Amino acid sequence: MGRRSKLIPAMFINSVLCVNDMTKSKGKVFEWSDAWIFASMRGATDDDRSIDFTYLIASSDNLNRSIPSDTEIRNALQKLYRYGLVDFKQGVIKVPLFIEEMYLKIEKKRGGLFSVVDNSLSVLNSPRTKLPIKNEDKIDLTFIDNNFVLKHYKKYVSLISNT
Repeated sequence: MGRRSKLIPAMFINSVLCVNDMTKSKGKVFEWSDAWIFASMRGATDDDRSIDFTYLIASSDNLNRSIPSDTEIRNALQKLYRYGLVDFKQGVIKVPLFIEEMYLKIEKKRGGLFSVVDNSLSVLNSPRTKLPIKNEDKIDLTFIDNNFVLKHYKKYVSLISNT
C-alpha cells in the first residue's frame, strides 16, 4: 500500500530535534516522495518531454491516491535536477530521453502498479544506477507554490469530471 503525503513526525529528545530519515542514514540519496514524483513524471510528459503539471498531479493521485504538496514537488524536482534526471531550461522542466531506460527497468520489477513507487525508489538508490551529480546549483522553483498545485489540481478534477 502506498504512503500518504504528510510531514515527518519529529521528536525533541534532550533538546535536540531528531527526524526519522532512514534513507539518508543508509547513504541513500532519494526518499520515497522523490520516487513518487519521479514515477509520476512518466505519465506527465508531452511530446517534447516537458512536464505537464496537471498530468503530474493526476499521475501522482493514480499511484498513491493523494496529491503531493508543493514542497514535495519542489524538493523532488531539485534533487532530480541535481542528478541529471530532469532538465530546466527557460522555465520549462523536461525529462531527458535516457530516463526511459530507468522506467523500463522499473516496469520489469515485480508488484505491478501498487509497487511502482517502491520499485522506483529501489532503482534510484541502487548502487548499479550511476547518476553523476550534474549540477550543484539550485533551480528556481518558487513558482510551484500552494496556489500553483491547487490550480493544476482543479484542472485535473475538471478533466476527470468531463469524462
